[in-house]
Amino acid sequence: LSHGVLVFAGPGNNGGDGFVVARHLSARGAEVEVYLTGRSEKVTGDARINHDAYIDLGGRFFEMPEGSDLGPLHAALSRADYVIDAIFGTGFHGPARDVPAAAIAAMNAAAGRKIAVDIPSGLDADTGRSVGAVFHADVTATMGARKLGLCISESAPVGRIEIVDLGAPVDATIAPSVRCRLL
Repeated sequence: LSHGVLVFAGPGNNGGDGFVVARHLSARGAEVEVYLTGRSEKVTGDARINHDAYIDLGGRFFEMPEGSDLGPLHAALSRADYVIDAIFGTGFHGPARDVPAAAIAAMNAAAGRKIAVDIPSGLDADTGRSVGAVFHADVTATMGARKLGLCISESAPVGRIEIVDLGAPVDATIAPSVRCRLL
């Protein structure tokens, strides 16, 4: 991996988004490797569909279950131009532990440009606070609309926020439940 992208995916929906990113970048000729913070059998639902689609295309993929040796990960990170975080999403609360926490620390230490998918892993989507390890993004590509936690805390390590259009009107899907607005 000389000029490439490392995607870190968790077993949940945010990890599924990471597999989508990996698949699209691979299809466009990028050198991509995906590191799953856990085992494949824990990936379910839509995330599983995207996991399998990436694997079926011959995507480079590595599992990092609990107790993994992260030495090869550090070597790969030292050569990566882009580091994409898709470990935890908006449903995450509490501190990251074990392999995910170690992966977040390793990603933060990498020289490559850091991009978070929807929200930086370890950051609370509602409060913008973190307890323990949190990914420090240069850019956060958030889905559909800004999350409150991306805006409410000046110290949140979100970098530049880019809103990704999901093809559905935000007003129809999100607005009925919104209790605050960004001015």
